[in-house]
Amino acid sequence: MRAQDGDPKYEASQDLPAFSYAQYAELIGLKGIEVTDPEQIASAWDQAIANNCPTVLDFHTDPDIPPFLRIFLNSRRRPICLQCCTETLMH
Repeated sequence: MRAQDGDPKYEASQDLPAFSYAQYAELIGLKGIEVTDPEQIASAWDQAIANNCPTVLDFHTDPDIPPFLRIFLNSRRRPICLQCCTETLMH
């Protein structure tokens, strides 16, 4: 995997124009939540789960830090929780 080999960013696929997915979600009748700080993650998930409509979580991350997904398994080796590294969020 590119990120594990020390090259976390592929410019052609990661340099994107500024675009608010949360605002776009609101324009088309969904709920949009923008997350720009790690302290907002728990609250954003709580809001998204509590909503009675489809919700877009718009996470702003640092493109120079590779995204690693941690998967927690129960005793039967089945996934019970997925957690992204919050260190990748920009302050």
